[in-house]
Amino acid sequence: TIGNTAYVGTGYLGSMTKDFWAYDPVTNVWTQKASYGGPSRYSASGCEINGKGYLGLGWDSTSTSFTVMSQDWWEYDPLLNNWTAKASLSGPGRREAVCFSMGNYVYVFGGGGGANVPLNDIWRYDAIADTWTMLDSMPASGRFGASAFTIGNDAYIVGGGNGVGSYISEVWKYTPAPAGIKESKTSKGNIIQYLKCNNGLAQLYFSKYIVANLLIYTTDGKQILRERITGNHCQILLQPGVYVLKLYASDADETIKIFMD
Repeated sequence: TIGNTAYVGTGYLGSMTKDFWAYDPVTNVWTQKASYGGPSRYSASGCEINGKGYLGLGWDSTSTSFTVMSQDWWEYDPLLNNWTAKASLSGPGRREAVCFSMGNYVYVFGGGGGANVPLNDIWRYDAIADTWTMLDSMPASGRFGASAFTIGNDAYIVGGGNGVGSYISEVWKYTPAPAGIKESKTSKGNIIQYLKCNNGLAQLYFSKYIVANLLIYTTDGKQILRERITGNHCQILLQPGVYVLKLYASDADETIKIFMD
């Protein structure tokens, strides 16, 4: 839904479709809208955020094989009744993925990847920046065709299929980490005592005066920063996203994951 209007589009009716319809529950009337901006498809995923609809992924009519899934992503403006192509999903293409929105972000979870392989990764889409960020995967088996709903700041992912003819009855609660939360911490000696992230600035406070090498990587392993740190604190400018920070001193080392909004 967008506002008080429900929208239905794409799918399969003997062949893949791309028509798009709006339903007004007050007047009980269906109205055809501008067709989906991408190729015809089915098993797509979509949701609403900030008054606009987002739809993509699935199987599309340009695929040369049913093992090739789409990654494209489109925005629908109900006021202008038009579609705009957005940044494609940075991860693998997929069908029947869970899609939900919380706060200012869209989240895409799981789905069936190529060769019917169920996925368990979670991606966050920033509609303002038009960027995708990979978050921590669900600590459970992959699944597609699951359902989801949100309550407050939590999302609940229910059921789904595992790709081998069986269905999953589990319910998982997912709480997105706010900016600055440290995760996946490993250390030999506790160096980082406190981390604060605000307006693109990450501030690290150490448990003692240190001389160390600081390295920062994106989640796909690309090194974006290497600095020599001397003192009991430092600060780093970072774009929104998820990063892995490694700190190496002569007597200790530490690795954390940080989230920047």
